Amino acid sequence: MLIKKCLRVIKNNGFSALFAKSAARLRYRSRAREYMKERERSKRQRIPVFERDVLLSIAVPLYNTPQKYLRQMLDSVVDQTYSNWELCLADASDEDGIYEIVREYQDKRIKYKRLDKNYGIAENTNIAVSMAEGEYVGLLDHDDILDRDLLTEYRRRIDKGADFIYCDEASFRSDPYKPEIIHFKPAFSPFNLRGNNYICHFSMFRRSLFDEVGGLREGFEGSQDHDLILRLTERARKVVHVPQVLYYWRIHRDSVAMDISAKPRCISSGVLAVSESLLRLKIEGKVEPIGGGAAVYRCKYKVRGGAGCRRITRCRNHALEDCTCEYIAVLPKGVKLSRSDMLRLISLASLEGVGAAGGLGVYHGRVVSGAVRFDGEDCIEMAMDGERLSSGGYMHRLCYVQNVNALNTAAVFSRAVFEMLGGFDETLKEEERLIDLCLRMRAKGFNVLLDPMVRVKVQPAIWEMDKEFEDKHKERLGREDEYFTNDFADYTM
Repeated sequence: MLIKKCLRVIKNNGFSALFAKSAARLRYRSRAREYMKERERSKRQRIPVFERDVLLSIAVPLYNTPQKYLRQMLDSVVDQTYSNWELCLADASDEDGIYEIVREYQDKRIKYKRLDKNYGIAENTNIAVSMAEGEYVGLLDHDDILDRDLLTEYRRRIDKGADFIYCDEASFRSDPYKPEIIHFKPAFSPFNLRGNNYICHFSMFRRSLFDEVGGLREGFEGSQDHDLILRLTERARKVVHVPQVLYYWRIHRDSVAMDISAKPRCISSGVLAVSESLLRLKIEGKVEPIGGGAAVYRCKYKVRGGAGCRRITRCRNHALEDCTCEYIAVLPKGVKLSRSDMLRLISLASLEGVGAAGGLGVYHGRVVSGAVRFDGEDCIEMAMDGERLSSGGYMHRLCYVQNVNALNTAAVFSRAVFEMLGGFDETLKEEERLIDLCLRMRAKGFNVLLDPMVRVKVQPAIWEMDKEFEDKHKERLGREDEYFTNDFADYTM
């Protein structure tokens, strides 16, 4: 399977891409294992007392589950530090034997139903959810493992009004504490979710939301979870990310974690899921896979407002006194954008709720600028700094449009938003003004987007932010587990 995957990379992008991806993968694995060691040393979970009694349901469709995997999955649920749960198992296996293992646990919180046939992953999951009586439901794969504190952490967020909750996850082969890679996920963004199913595991949501959208649908095999998550988050009022590794995704021969080609319909189903989401939200655009066997997608949005949107001014050094256009482009000195790249950024900046859109600064095949992020330790730093373009980036983040904290290279934004915010802060250093503007956009609820496929050649520079500037923006940047209030909820379906 690994050889097949390597050959596909070479065929699509050459040996240099294979080298870049392999080096990145080794680096990610090393960091993942260092993180797990530190996490286990510092982990001291105290079980809180909750004022309201909330039953949490976990739904699992079973199908010929290996006994070892089944026992590990069951143990991870039974060992939860939060005790008010139920586990709903819908078994479509060809052979007997699973029930005997389930019965060994003698736990009344475990519900089991043997199906008369295999109805497919979507309907099997719907049947498992139909067994649930909890106010919230989560979907667990039959061969994966939950961290023992997962339900406790999710229960904390429920008290704060979360409708939909997800966490970080680790992919492992045999030992969950020695993962191959950890997916550290960003806060919720519909734009990121259209690029790929970055939420994936383990999502938990109000049962009423699941019923409202009609559960999982047939015709999306391989991307049925992506389709469901898109529909749920379109309706959810509050989506929250728990920035902790609480789910362990097993890599084995037949899993998507091993190779997307294990489920060949995944990519075409994913394109359909994202395309239908755009239709529901009344957003004009076309969805295409990035290729190379990855379930990652590019949305090409139509420019809103017609030909007038093509009137923009290229403003360098932030001198905007004479601008009279609808859209403004801020570019580094000596940098030009192609017409196609300019239109890509305009199409993003013209979307409702978007404040600014920008591209990457690259030098000799590596990222040197483009966006900045909050590193979680009171420090602003470059995002994706030094990444090889041929690697595709961490979790394919060099391949699709995504939310960022701020832009610092090439940016396009509407004149209306610019004037509403009072323009640039002329008291700041020149290199800080665009970042400051973007952070003020975010504070007002606007999205700031990075399109990594828009790339401009720039010279690398030493990038250092004043401590005073960092302190000013700590609150604006916020933390990754902040809630997302869904502005689309009133207008969908």
